[in-house]
Amino acid sequence: MKRFYFTVLSVLVFLGQNLLSFQLFSRNTTYLKNTYSTSNIIFDQVNRNEKTNIVTYKYKKKNFDLIEKK
Repeated sequence: MKRFYFTVLSVLVFLGQNLLSFQLFSRNTTYLKNTYSTSNIIFDQVNRNEKTNIVTYKYKKKNFDLIEKK
């Protein structure tokens, strides 16, 4: 029974991680300046390499000013 709970928990963690990375890094990566917000962190896309399609992010804690949604 313990093994069953461990399997269910690991599947949920795996799905949660994939969902989080999909939400953060798969949206609108063609623009050079996008803002992605999670519960308390803002990700700003600062650089996108055209050849390798690698996106560089910087992150900061969220302040409660208005965030422009694109």
